[in-house]
Amino acid sequence: MYPTANGVMMFQTIEEMYYDLFIEMGIGVKGQYLYDQDNGNDIKFGENFIKVSLDGQPVYAGRNEILFEPALNYQLISTLFGFYLDKAQNSEDGDLLQGYIAHYNDDDENREKQRVVVKTKGRGEISSRFYWQIYLAFIDCIFRIAGYDVDLSNFDIQPAITIKRKK
Repeated sequence: MYPTANGVMMFQTIEEMYYDLFIEMGIGVKGQYLYDQDNGNDIKFGENFIKVSLDGQPVYAGRNEILFEPALNYQLISTLFGFYLDKAQNSEDGDLLQGYIAHYNDDDENREKQRVVVKTKGRGEISSRFYWQIYLAFIDCIFRIAGYDVDLSNFDIQPAITIKRKK
């Protein structure tokens, strides 16, 4: 993570972002698999172990494995976000977080960007920036809950096809 001129933190590579994300979430990587650093248990998605590469080398999923590819798997990142909120609620400052999560579309109808918002008891709403890719909004929100102002727009790719929302 490196600070920009305005103090906002950015990442140079996606692996660097994932590495810092896992630190904030209390997740470790052991033999390319995610595990909970609090209890040492492997983190599973359904019945599958979650496999990841933090060095840019390709990884392949085998039997009972799923790749950590949040851009391609909305359920995976939303499940891990819930995992993070559960851990945060059980921490010393857990009374700050309510379990309320909302998605908001950008006000500009020409864009279909979304953000994630978490309501808290003590800090009001914590909101991510708007992103084309919703998985970045989840990651952004985790960093904001942890107290970091991040901008992940360098990883945000506009979808080739934009579907207009109904009025």
